[in-house]
Amino acid sequence: MLGICVKSAQDRDKAGEIHCVRTASRRRRVTESETNRVQGEHEMRHPAIYARVFSSELKRDLESQVNMLKQGYAAAEVYYGISSGLRFDRQGFLNLLRAVQEKGVSNVIVTHRDS
Repeated sequence: MLGICVKSAQDRDKAGEIHCVRTASRRRRVTESETNRVQGEHEMRHPAIYARVFSSELKRDLESQVNMLKQGYAAAEVYYGISSGLRFDRQGFLNLLRAVQEKGVSNVIVTHRDS
């Protein structure tokens, strides 16, 4: 992906010009984000907020979840749902999964996980 030979990658890693992670067998691997940084590309992914309540009567709690999470992640895309956590056909949840699969989301922020 970087368009350089292994020896050049090793030298650049030793010089601190690129950051490599080491596998269990001590091989160097360059992450996608590091490759983008070296090539001068900007991160195209964004954080996503997912908030959910199980009934429309708790809509105020949903708004409070979103507002709290937006304080730390103002640029995040917001996905939400009003339904049981046992249902997987929630439109907001499915939209979030689609965005993750399309590599448009860097990380997902939630207030707490369902148990």
